[in-house]
Amino acid sequence: MTGQNVHLFAAARDVGTCLVGGIDGPAISAAGDLDTLEFITSIQPVRWPAE
Repeated sequence: MTGQNVHLFAAARDVGTCLVGGIDGPAISAAGDLDTLEFITSIQPVRWPAE
């Protein structure tokens, strides 16, 4: 649900976004100092288009 809201927010403001699922979840979880029951399933970058 959150990914959809981010996508709609980005589209309404003419910025680009995409859902990235091919990530190293354990490495990102370790870098974020997450507990064992917390994990990252995807990331969603948002940015203004290049001019």
